[in-house]
Amino acid sequence: MDHRAAPLARTIVVLCLLIAAVPTAAGDVLARHASLVQTLERSPFGMPIHVESRERQHTNEGEVLGVLDAPFDAVRAMALSSAGWCAVATLHPNVKACVEVASEQGCALDLYVGRRQYQSPAEAKRTRFAYRSYQPGAGTLDVRLEAHEGPYGTRDYRIALEAAPLDARRTVVRLRYGYVAGFEARFASGIYFATAGRDKVGFTEVETVEGTVLVGGVRGAIERNAVRYFLALQAHIASDATLDDRLARWLALRDRFPRQLETDDGPEYLEAKRREHEHERGLRAAAGPGCEAPSRQAAALGPTARGTRGTRG
Repeated sequence: MDHRAAPLARTIVVLCLLIAAVPTAAGDVLARHASLVQTLERSPFGMPIHVESRERQHTNEGEVLGVLDAPFDAVRAMALSSAGWCAVATLHPNVKACVEVASEQGCALDLYVGRRQYQSPAEAKRTRFAYRSYQPGAGTLDVRLEAHEGPYGTRDYRIALEAAPLDARRTVVRLRYGYVAGFEARFASGIYFATAGRDKVGFTEVETVEGTVLVGGVRGAIERNAVRYFLALQAHIASDATLDDRLARWLALRDRFPRQLETDDGPEYLEAKRREHEHERGLRAAAGPGCEAPSRQAAALGPTARGTRGTRG
């Protein structure tokens, strides 16, 4: 196996948070939930989540819809905070650091992605995401991150997080994501999923000549990472302000999915994250005071809350 294929493929699928989206009303998110309510209630995963993925030529797309046991205001506060996004993203084992920076286009997040094991941000791949927040109407949320270029010939990364209150204590969250893979990315992924990653699976059942199986390959990777980020969001909102509490809660949620997610490295994960967090503190100090997320289409969409610097632990 090409020694570059596995880390290259992992970097690509970790960054695949993403699909372009237009501002949506709360009713759209709630309507999507209503259409899947029976599926969510019968979810085999022990929590109300629904996962989808698609491959269309060179574009890979996915979606997670779920219900968080948290009031809408708590989800909104996290999503409108650039520091909140970083706190969520760095719970993922492959994300080595996340730093808020002020760019010519406004607020941006530098995401450093590498291998599962400990790795300094200097050794990881950095991708800069523009950060935009919208409020299409009262009681709704639409936040997007965009990166036009990524590593290894990938491009057009997008993330769209939409949310709306289900009731006073629960929030419906919809995460849509996607990216375009160039030749190098497709080649490396093909090698990886034919060798070291051939037994890895996602969450969607598909029909094959051998019967019903869990989807594998690129689609399986997209689904695994989508669920990792959903669990990170859940862990962050449910935790207190300390790094150790966020990490412990993420591990407890992750360990509920031993078939899809690696669950045998808890102590190593905690040690790696603590060391990487120290590197991140240095990067953040060098970057300066951070930034606020600029609103777009404010006149058409109504007032938009700007990102703030939340607690990073």
